Amino acid sequence: MRAHELDLLRVPDERACLRAKVVQVNTAGPVIKMRVVALDFGVELAVNLDRERHGVELPKVDDVVWVAPRRVRVFVQDYAI
Repeated sequence: MRAHELDLLRVPDERACLRAKVVQVNTAGPVIKMRVVALDFGVELAVNLDRERHGVELPKVDDVVWVAPRRVRVFVQDYAI
């Protein structure tokens, strides 16, 4: 997943979500960059958020959040013999 295709949520919604812990927040610049670790799998994910889209209440380090894809795409390999 690309960092800009993920969304952070305080509570899970109808989308498929992963519970994650925030390990780093970088608010410098127009894009908020975060690193989170999925609690169920231990996988580290990068999440980029637009300031306008996310609002004013940012998660802090050690907060537990939910990570969801903004849109799900499936790429089928074009296979021919």
